Amino acid sequence: MSYWIRKGSVQNSKRSILIICYFYAPFLNPRAIRWTAIAEQWAKDGVNVCVVSSWSPGLARRETVNGVRVFRTGGSIIERLRVRLISRSSRAASSQIEHVNKPTSSRIRSSVGRIIRFIHDMSWKKVYWPDSSCLWTHSAIRESSRLVMREKILLYVTVSDPYTSHLAGLALSHRYPNMRWLVDIGDPFSFEESTPPNNHRIYRRLNHLLESKVFKRAAHITVTNAMTRDKYAELFQRSSGRISVIHPVISPPDPGLQPEDYTHDGRFRAVYVGTLYRKIRNPAFLLKLFSTFIDEHPDIKLDLHFYGAVNDCQQCFEPFADLRKQGRLVLHGPVSRKKVFSEMQKAGLLVNIGNDSPYQLPSKIVEYASLGKPILNIAGIHNDSSTEFLRDYHALLNIFDDGETSPKKHASRLKDFISRCPALTGQKTADEFGKRFGIESISAQYMELLFDHR
Repeated sequence: MSYWIRKGSVQNSKRSILIICYFYAPFLNPRAIRWTAIAEQWAKDGVNVCVVSSWSPGLARRETVNGVRVFRTGGSIIERLRVRLISRSSRAASSQIEHVNKPTSSRIRSSVGRIIRFIHDMSWKKVYWPDSSCLWTHSAIRESSRLVMREKILLYVTVSDPYTSHLAGLALSHRYPNMRWLVDIGDPFSFEESTPPNNHRIYRRLNHLLESKVFKRAAHITVTNAMTRDKYAELFQRSSGRISVIHPVISPPDPGLQPEDYTHDGRFRAVYVGTLYRKIRNPAFLLKLFSTFIDEHPDIKLDLHFYGAVNDCQQCFEPFADLRKQGRLVLHGPVSRKKVFSEMQKAGLLVNIGNDSPYQLPSKIVEYASLGKPILNIAGIHNDSSTEFLRDYHALLNIFDDGETSPKKHASRLKDFISRCPALTGQKTADEFGKRFGIESISAQYMELLFDHR
């Protein structure tokens, strides 16, 4: 039962909360997964939850899903063209996964994807602000304002990425200054250099100005790790007391899914889950380590499976075509939440590639830990956020890509770790993480902040 019910804040009246979140179910990205779970938990606890999110063809404009009323807006002609351009680029980029046995077709599709992406990057990407979803702003403000008046809403949450959601929230704070606003930030905005949300050469000062206004007017700001909190506290000192850390949430698609044996036909299965990016989450070092391991330890039948979009990293896999043909290296592409959770349960080893930014904590790292399984963490920076989060984890192998240590030495460490993996799986650790980062705990932390009137 949530915090506000325990504290008796409702007094037999039904609270209403508005969530402005560009990505919401059925989208499958960290923000959509996180806030769909939180919204549904609040609705389960008796809150009147309204969500304003983006509309895409094939989705209902308005519907109630698991007690949450979802209002999808946007979809102008220009916005549809932008989404179609990006989706076509993504499909072309993923063709290398879908057409493993058709190299000529794959190369053509991959080239088309790169051309489309190049056109996008040289035109629209140069000028949009605050990010590529900016065309959604006005419709989000209009729909949110309508709901505020009709439902008499006094509490609202805006979610990034994209930061456009906070731009809509800022407009709402000016229209209705008595409302209480919580800002939830997935990835940093004004100071993030590795994956800037817009053209920093043009908008750097404007980014800082926008974020300073957001921090000034918000009742609370939440981020996913302490390093991001400390950086924001340094930049916006007057708001430092209102910045809190709420970690990623564990939200299994089916709580009844049971773990499966980690071996299959004498093979050892390593699983990576997540989206790859050349600049911040590059698989090149992991692939080199994997290839070296196979050469050095042929007696261990290790297979490596990737679940998620490869984006601009498809060329990193080209030198390992033989391993793919042998079924030792498998790219599955984006799959359903239920499928990926099942595959994590079957894995003998879960693999994480740390972000090349200390301010971005991979959302899946909490779900990894909640399974109690051995984790291989590849770090490219010394202040890696995943390393810090897993500091006290019972079954962890950290391998730092320093560019100097021999791949054979890393492979030897991995061999020793794999030999101990079956004994390292721990139900107690899984239960502890499940309790700390489960949906009831995380949703209650947000609720406490919404009703904190300090």
